[in-house]
Amino acid sequence: MKRGANVLPSNKTIYEIGSVSKTFTGVLFAQAINDKKLGLNDAVKKHLGDEYKNLAYNGKDIELVHLANHSGRVHRIPFDLISQPNYTEQNPYKNYSKDMVYAYMKKMAPDTLPGVKNEYSNLGMGFLGIIEEKAYNKTYEELITEYICTPLGMNDTKINVTDTLRFAKGYGFDGSEVQYWDLGALAGAGGIRSTSEDMMKYTKANLEETNPAFKLSHQTTYSDKRNNVALAWHITTTKKGNELIWHNGRTAGFSSFCGFIKSKDVAAVVLGNSGNPVDQVAIGILKFLQ
Repeated sequence: MKRGANVLPSNKTIYEIGSVSKTFTGVLFAQAINDKKLGLNDAVKKHLGDEYKNLAYNGKDIELVHLANHSGRVHRIPFDLISQPNYTEQNPYKNYSKDMVYAYMKKMAPDTLPGVKNEYSNLGMGFLGIIEEKAYNKTYEELITEYICTPLGMNDTKINVTDTLRFAKGYGFDGSEVQYWDLGALAGAGGIRSTSEDMMKYTKANLEETNPAFKLSHQTTYSDKRNNVALAWHITTTKKGNELIWHNGRTAGFSSFCGFIKSKDVAAVVLGNSGNPVDQVAIGILKFLQ
């Protein structure tokens, strides 16, 4: 899938879905809660030890739910991302290892009480993915495969893509071809690649909520005047008064949107191989469907 090749994409074309990956991390967290591997309000240090007692403010610990709803005041990205060895602007997360994440989180400290303010964090969600790996003693890719992809028949949803012929080329804002992004240790924040066929299966499963983990991942855990967040999923009321559960994503060369309105039994998935957002396309579809 390359510009100028005169080949149209299909439902089997592979795209980076970027931060829509966070919803997979939210579902896995819900699965771990149901399996009693993790607790919604567990302090991070409960699973990683007192080396992480810095993850608190005035005695209030950062809890796992705060990582899932972006209210832990965890930095959006590690401040030392750019200064890491072998850093490349074209693929910024590739060489940021799990050991680097652990080391960074041991010295980071929130600037206010966890759970009070919402601030989007790739680092926080990626860290939650690492904790999920530790809880199950499996890689993040193994977890999404076992608990989400295999049960739903999502055979083309992976971290590591081997079928490069179906992997669309990504293009930046100016139309130039850009590198794929490898999220490495922070895969839970945005490292998944998928197809429109698979993502419709995923969105349909979320819409139907027959899986208890999917249903739990949609329960609001943070709310203020501007934001409502479940376990990674954002929740918005449309102009017609319907509840929209959604997430979008973007990497250097790809954009994505996944959303559904349960009360209307409608959903939309839009994947694009451009860094320009596809949100308005998806919102337009949902506006028409509701």
